[in-house]
Amino acid sequence: MKDEIMRRKPWSRRVWVLAVSIPGTFCCVAPALAQSKEEDGGEKIFMQNNCFVCHGQQGFGGIGPAFRNDPFLLLPDYVACQILLGRGVMPPFGNKLDDNQIAAVASYVRNSWGNHFGVVRPEEVARVRQMVDAFKRQVANPSSQATGNARQ
Repeated sequence: MKDEIMRRKPWSRRVWVLAVSIPGTFCCVAPALAQSKEEDGGEKIFMQNNCFVCHGQQGFGGIGPAFRNDPFLLLPDYVACQILLGRGVMPPFGNKLDDNQIAAVASYVRNSWGNHFGVVRPEEVARVRQMVDAFKRQVANPSSQATGNARQ
């Protein structure tokens, strides 16, 4: 009888350890899975829109800048604005991608290839888009600006 109890004891300990540790694991893993899902969407958008052609599939750059250890990626507004407006040889994606898609690809770039700069939310992209649109309206209608030299 004692031998039978001794055989069961290690098994029951394992069950107890699993029962105690599994809920904690899910609590810790769930946010990581959510971020991973966001980044997976961003990677898909990055690939489908041929961003990898200039920036490299591994973030080393080429025609476009490298994303590995790029300090400009610290600034989520900068990243969102670059995607919205484009620059140099990079085309603008503001008319092609919505705020959710831009947030996803910006988050992917900011958190891949050794980068850990955080997630960009669609609300942040919407705010940057509003600023860009206001600037475009101002440039398109210069007569509404005050006359005179703004810089002195």
